[in-house]
Amino acid sequence: MLRQIIMPDNNSVTLQLPDDLVGKTVEIIAFEIEGQNQEKITLAQKTV
Repeated sequence: MLRQIIMPDNNSVTLQLPDDLVGKTVEIIAFEIEGQNQEKITLAQKTV
């Protein structure tokens, strides 16, 4: 399982999947997290 919380700067995001997901069927969803303290999202979490 892969979960990333990011704050995108534009409308395009590239996601690098772990090797163990290659060749498997995966579902990718995106939704807004309401009430999230945006200051807690660090640059380390913002890897795309």
